[in-house]
Amino acid sequence: MRHMKNPKIQALVADFAAALERLVHEQALATVSQALGPFTSATSTKASAPKAKAKPAKRPAAAAAKKAPAAKPKAAKSSGKRARRTNADLERDAGRILGYVKSHPGQRAEAIKKALGIASNHWALPVALLIQRGSISAKGEKRATSYSAR
Repeated sequence: MRHMKNPKIQALVADFAAALERLVHEQALATVSQALGPFTSATSTKASAPKAKAKPAKRPAAAAAKKAPAAKPKAAKSSGKRARRTNADLERDAGRILGYVKSHPGQRAEAIKKALGIASNHWALPVALLIQRGSISAKGEKRATSYSAR
């Protein structure tokens, strides 16, 4: 059976698609508005009040630059924010952990971290690499986990 083009059907389908698109758009705006709070869209600002002018800066940018302290390099910061470590850093920490575990089998993470001076946020990835490689094994769960070399 051949597909016949009927202009009435095509018009109905186009009208339905346009109405569906409008409904989806309105629903998306309502969902975002509910999640983030009320806002005005570009289409609804025509009737809204004129925008307020931006407040002038309290001090010139040049004066702000003079008073701002010099920025430290990211690696030197110890503000608690995570810094991306290089593969060399990970390998160095993994090697230190492996050496310690070989000479002190069965110790828990807290003792190993304290002995090596490794921060808690630098612990998990090197240990996971060592376990994945099969260099060390872990027995126990959570804080009771002890590590041994294979």
